Amino acid sequence: MRQTILAAVVAGVLGGAIGGVLVALLDDNGGPAAVIEAPAVSEAEPGRAARDPLSVGEAVARVIPGLVAVIVDLGVTPDPEGNLVQTELTGTGLVIDREGYILTSEHNIRAVSGDIEVVLPSGEVRRAVVVGSDIPFNDVAVLRVVRGGLTAVPIGSSSSLRQGDTVYAVGHALRQEEPTVTVGVVSQTDTRTLRDGGVLQEHLIQTDAALNQGNSGGALVNRAGEVVGLTSLVVRTTETGDIVHGIGFALQMDVILPIARQIISAGRYPRPDFGVVRQESVTEFAAEQLDLPTTTGSFLLEIRRDGPLAVAGLRPGDIVLSIDGLAITPELPYLNVLARLEPGVAVEVVYVQDDRERRVSVTPEARTS
Repeated sequence: MRQTILAAVVAGVLGGAIGGVLVALLDDNGGPAAVIEAPAVSEAEPGRAARDPLSVGEAVARVIPGLVAVIVDLGVTPDPEGNLVQTELTGTGLVIDREGYILTSEHNIRAVSGDIEVVLPSGEVRRAVVVGSDIPFNDVAVLRVVRGGLTAVPIGSSSSLRQGDTVYAVGHALRQEEPTVTVGVVSQTDTRTLRDGGVLQEHLIQTDAALNQGNSGGALVNRAGEVVGLTSLVVRTTETGDIVHGIGFALQMDVILPIARQIISAGRYPRPDFGVVRQESVTEFAAEQLDLPTTTGSFLLEIRRDGPLAVAGLRPGDIVLSIDGLAITPELPYLNVLARLEPGVAVEVVYVQDDRERRVSVTPEARTS
């Protein structure tokens, strides 16, 4: 059972205070507000030694045999004339082993209402099933198709990238049957930007290689012909409507490949869960409008009655200030703090209830979905 609070106004005030530039998932027409921040220091292990670079054609030729088109049935929708038509979404995926596992962007499959199909480089079409994803923490999902006749993409270390390095974006852009290739540079090696779901997407490679609808789940390739990133999202306009060019993002392979491997072995990546169903970040604007006792933290809108926070005495309407010593701020939202914790390990939660600051030890559960 869940504990809820009638908080439509609260959620509107809290959610409406976010500003920045608009980010679009590569297969959407628009996206939530977002901010681009200075790159953080990468925690990935050092990459291997630099190799003699290949030509563009040689590098891309190493990747294309493991690149697939992901076709998602979106069901029947009206066209501009009002006629009902069968619609589908086309994205890209990467074969990561010969057992049939394919890495793609989770938002490629989020709206699925029917079948998911994968088109191999040979033109063969295979039915795919979803193994699992890491949403909302990372825009990553793993699919599986019947094994046989598959070639895995060569994977390199994203930690070896340097600002200014040449990279290639390869994917099934704009529903092209054949993969397309665009060329750019690494603008930032480790940046982050706010996405939907209230999580600050971290460990992103920023590039000016052109990305379009359909590129999502495709490959960002280095000059050695290795996949170093999974293309995921792109900045299209600022909040005021100004057009933006050359700001796209790919998830670092050093970060997401271990997650994908865990999803393959267990169906999910072990993330902690405090039983929070809905929460919003507190901002100075929201605090002023709602007369809150703090200008930072996570406002609990809805929590499960049997969840760890509720059992520890927290209620909807409380504001969580910090977890395990990590303050919850716009720069480090609740979900980003959660991503740094482990299931089953007790942590101190500092929160505000009835205008009083309180502390309690809480052990997060393992996420079950």
